[in-house]
Amino acid sequence: DTHGIEGYRGLGRRQPVLGGILSILLLSQLGAPLTVGFIGKLNVLDAATSASGQIISLVALLSAAMTAFAYLRWVFALYDESGESAHIEVPTATRVVLGVVAVFTLLAGVWPGPFETLAQHATVLFLP
Repeated sequence: DTHGIEGYRGLGRRQPVLGGILSILLLSQLGAPLTVGFIGKLNVLDAATSASGQIISLVALLSAAMTAFAYLRWVFALYDESGESAHIEVPTATRVVLGVVAVFTLLAGVWPGPFETLAQHATVLFLP
């Protein structure tokens, strides 16, 4: 099974750029600070608590803490020295897309203002 965690063990050491990009995306899914995933979770929790949804916010925080275990397991496996993953050939177009997505993930996490404004303006198109 090449898509299980064992298939990626040591990838961050063997292919540092690919491992780094995968780490960034996993940390964003986790909701780590300085990633767009953190900004997204923060906005959702802010909206929920503003609408008197403290219980749902608490449930969301608890589920995020539980899923952190899964995401961090993958990140640690990427840099584990006990395993060697196979070399993964990534087509040039895919490398470009992965690079752009990783940069956006960090840029929108550090400087979310312009992206939030763009998203707010985009929603106007869907209003009656």
